[in-house]
Amino acid sequence: MTAAARFPRIRRALIAAAIALVATHAMLALLCWISLPTLVRWGAAGIVAGTGIGALMRRGTRLPLRPVAIASILVVEVAFLFKSPAAACWKLPQENGPTARIAGNEITIENFRYAKHRNPDEVAADVEWLTKTVDVSQIESVELVIQNFAAWEGLAHAMVTFRQSSGEHIAFSVEARIPAGRGYHPLPGLFKAFQLIVIIGDERDLLWKRLIDPAPRRMVIFPVDVTREQAQDYFVSLVRRADALTRHPEFYDTLRANCMTTLVATAPDLDRRISALDYRLAVPGYSDELFRELGLIHFEGSRDETHRRYSVPAEILPPDECPDPASWSRQLRTKG
Repeated sequence: MTAAARFPRIRRALIAAAIALVATHAMLALLCWISLPTLVRWGAAGIVAGTGIGALMRRGTRLPLRPVAIASILVVEVAFLFKSPAAACWKLPQENGPTARIAGNEITIENFRYAKHRNPDEVAADVEWLTKTVDVSQIESVELVIQNFAAWEGLAHAMVTFRQSSGEHIAFSVEARIPAGRGYHPLPGLFKAFQLIVIIGDERDLLWKRLIDPAPRRMVIFPVDVTREQAQDYFVSLVRRADALTRHPEFYDTLRANCMTTLVATAPDLDRRISALDYRLAVPGYSDELFRELGLIHFEGSRDETHRRYSVPAEILPPDECPDPASWSRQLRTKG
């Protein structure tokens, strides 16, 4: 067969592959993105799958399946492309997002969260949404928190926490804001199923909640090697980002707008030092190696030895058994 004869076949194969890819994306988008009962979502996804098959059928049928199928898929894709974040009934305790007022070194944070978690099965026994005023000049340092939530080390959640001169800490957790009645899964996170939220709260809430979840729940708290002024600048940047997301919502994305990518993008000048293609942004469990390369984290011995040194002890007291927030935070950093 000559090259000229092969070209039409190659072209048809490429067109078919493109249609199949777009139809698959549209099917998954409908399955993951629409907030409707499961049966309805599966039905819509099945219709798109059927139109995709129709678009791949050979010419010669009596009905114009291919144009109708392609038009249907394009309608779904255009709707997905222009979908914007909307108000929803949110899963507890994510119903409120933080806002802030900044006046010089004084920052007043509304909806500063302190949820009292007593066991992993309840959402939160009591949730307090506080108004907290912070003197930025009292921020001394920042730490990176990595907490594994699966057997594979790469699957982890990243947070940052700031130490004040009083010994108390303020934690920031970038999360997928989940509609009520749904749960988190990485796949819907690729299809605009969740919004992005930055929770600002007490370590006794944000860290304890993850420590009491079922194993494996190893948590490591790494000191970050920055100056006091750099820690303060980063604190202000994160507060501004949290406030902006509350006022102007954006979608969460499992790969491009997750906990780690948001923390990096908010850090002054840090995002320019990291390639957007670095896989460790998508798998935060390995991000400590990335920050070691950047000189922000220092390994003391091997990586395993460093993890053991900065891991939260296996036995710690619940928050309500400690006299104050500073003493509870201090026990998390007790070296064995």
